[in-house]
Amino acid sequence: MFDMSDVWAGVLKSLRENKEPVLLGACSDPDDIEFTRDYINLTTSSESIFLIWKKYQDILNKYAGGDYIQIFLKKKTHGHNKTTEKLREIFGDKLKVEVN
Repeated sequence: MFDMSDVWAGVLKSLRENKEPVLLGACSDPDDIEFTRDYINLTTSSESIFLIWKKYQDILNKYAGGDYIQIFLKKKTHGHNKTTEKLREIFGDKLKVEVN
């Protein structure tokens, strides 16, 4: 069993050593990264970063040593956050928000 955070560190190191600056830049600051027992889940809200990850997913998995990297695009919520924040100020913890 692997520690997926160590696998991810190895991927970033390999990208740097193999002079992959575009891919290294795209992977350096994902919106969210989750290490599960079997996968590294990368999430971004940037469509351009998502497309780079998808295009080079085979290379990322090669550096990871297997099919461990999963890629997700987070939907943008635009103005919902501001409205939710204002309502939370008024109602506090009683407010439950569901986004469809």
